[in-house]
Amino acid sequence: PEQGAPDYEGALHWAGKAVDGGDSDGMAMMAHLLMQGPDNLRDPERGRELYRRAAEAGNVQGLYGYGLDLLGAAQNAADREQGLSYIRRAAQAGLADAELTLGTVLEYEGGKDAQAFEHFMKAAEDDRPAAQMKVGIAYYQGRGVERDVSKAETWLRKAAQGGEVEAIALVGDINLQGDGVSPNFPEAHSWYRRAAESGHAGAAVTLAQLVYNGMGCAADPAEAKRLLHFAASRGNAAAKELLQRFG
Repeated sequence: PEQGAPDYEGALHWAGKAVDGGDSDGMAMMAHLLMQGPDNLRDPERGRELYRRAAEAGNVQGLYGYGLDLLGAAQNAADREQGLSYIRRAAQAGLADAELTLGTVLEYEGGKDAQAFEHFMKAAEDDRPAAQMKVGIAYYQGRGVERDVSKAETWLRKAAQGGEVEAIALVGDINLQGDGVSPNFPEAHSWYRRAAESGHAGAAVTLAQLVYNGMGCAADPAEAKRLLHFAASRGNAAAKELLQRFG
């Protein structure tokens, strides 16, 4: 069925009625609208207070939203830990987005790849494409888990099906590199094509080289140049260099 345009003002109105009735889901929804909605509806101070109230009521989205707000405003380690404590509670309550956030925080801290992988896997198993991509990359690079190219490709394909463009390009990389087996040029070509059509400049550059040399497809210099022009228009330096070389 066709979906109409969002009515943020209507959503705010009805969320407000839920808040008046003491509903914690309404508090979290209204907080989200006030902090992430259209500029004309934003009221961060009120939104932050509603997230706090929802969190105190044990609402999962309230815990997560309030934790993210505290984490984003953290000025020191104690503030940061306070924000993370709310996000952990949301994760413990089963919120996959909270698991993904915790994994990302641990990943950037460095030296905690195994812990980050555990959080990413929980979110990935709950069908979060971004987490599925993280799991795929971890398996491919052996970060926090034993390296397994087969599992890496499985998870990256799941992420690709969920719309993660980088995952689409990475599946192309796996098939192109072979990694212990012969490269599958037609398969790599197919995945790079999907990524390029989704706007991935790096995939367009690699695809251009395959097309130019007839690897996995018929050689087509004109198509290769078209792909390079596209990537160059996105600011890709390699594409600009190759255009000069191809003439």
